[in-house]
Amino acid sequence: MLKSPGSLPPRSLWGKVPNPWQPPPGRVRSLEGQPRVMVCPRCGQPVSYVERQRRGSQVYYLAVHYLGYERGPDGRVRKRVRKCYLGPAEYIEVS
Repeated sequence: MLKSPGSLPPRSLWGKVPNPWQPPPGRVRSLEGQPRVMVCPRCGQPVSYVERQRRGSQVYYLAVHYLGYERGPDGRVRKRVRKCYLGPAEYIEVS
């Protein structure tokens, strides 16, 4: 499944993919008039974005939860996130 070089996303989007379980970008409203939010199937928390990780030739999806900022022991401010494993992009059947 090789893609032609012209179909690659911009470098700023590498490692991050649009949420495959959500409708196209835009403010989609549910019946109650509230924006729909993807809920993590592992922990039940709202998902900030879905990350794609490559390990060798395999691709895995992770749900990333933004938890805010914290100041580390060295004084630097860093973003706190928690990641939940969602599964592989495709399963390989072996016999």
